[in-house]
Order: sequence, then C-alpha cells, then structure tokens
Amino acid sequence: MKSYTLPAGILLAVTGLLGLGITTSLKHAGQASAQANADHSDQIAASADLDRARANANRMEKQAKPADDFLALWQVNLSNDTTIDDIFDRLDKLAIANVLSPSGKNFTNSSQYFFDGKQLPVLSVDITVAGDYARTLSWLGAVESSFPLARVQQISYTGTGSSIALAAHLIFPRKFNSK
Repeated sequence: MKSYTLPAGILLAVTGLLGLGITTSLKHAGQASAQANADHSDQIAASADLDRARANANRMEKQAKPADDFLALWQVNLSNDTTIDDIFDRLDKLAIANVLSPSGKNFTNSSQYFFDGKQLPVLSVDITVAGDYARTLSWLGAVESSFPLARVQQISYTGTGSSIALAAHLIFPRKFNSK
C-alpha cells in the first residue's frame, strides 16, 4: 500500500505557507491602501494651501500696484546712480526756467540722517536763487514737483524790494528701502 502521509504533509505545509504569504500580502496591501489614503488627504490639504497662497499672492499684487506704479514713475529719483552734477543741473534748469539766477551751490553726503526712526544715507544740498519773490516761490514749487522724494529742510529769504535771494537746504535720499 502506498503511503500518502508525506506528500499530504508537504502539501499541507505548502498550503500553510501560501496562506501565510497571502495573509502577509493582504496586510501589506491594507497598509499601502491606508498610506495611499493618507497621501491623498495630504495632497488635498496641500492643494488647498496652494490655492490660498495663490489667492493671497493675487491680493498682495493688487495691493502693491500703487507702490509699483509710484516706483516706476519716480525710479530716476530713487536711483543711487544720480550724481550731484545731475541734481545741480536740474536745479539750475528749473531756476533759469523761472527767470532766476542760481548761485551758492554746495552739497554734503551724510549717513547720519534720521527720518521716521530710521537712519538713511542722504545728500544735503544748499542752493541760493535770486530774483523776483513770486518767481522764487514758483521755483520752489517746481523743485518739489521735480524731486518728489527730496525734503525741503529749510528756506530763508534775504534782500529787500523786488530782487531777493532764496536760500534752500534740500535733503535727497540716496537709498530707499522699506526695512
């Protein structure tokens, strides 16, 4: 008679091993499914964060538009490349346009100027123009219009009659930052 005990035992052992392999595979598949669900949730959260960031960026871009427009319009006044000769030339042209005689121009660089609690590098310019009182006021208005970031620190008039001299002390920022 033939004995089937050994083959049956081997078959039973192989079946047990296959069952253990299937159980382990199912366990790993369940863990992979849970990880995929967690990754999908993370992806949804990241997508929502990205949408909020884009909305905030668009809002900030709209809020910054006026400042960007201002900076584009007045970039020449913000430039550190503007030399004292350029400034004196523009001041002289404004004086001549107002039929005034410019004189007494000098300047100093300073890094010890404080404005709004911040230390800024500036160029201090002193200039004197002489002529009719009304024309000196027109010149001062033209200077303020031509140099919007310049600060008129001090003015003084000397002389009498129709011909007077206006001495102005102007401060030009050399660097503009928002820190």
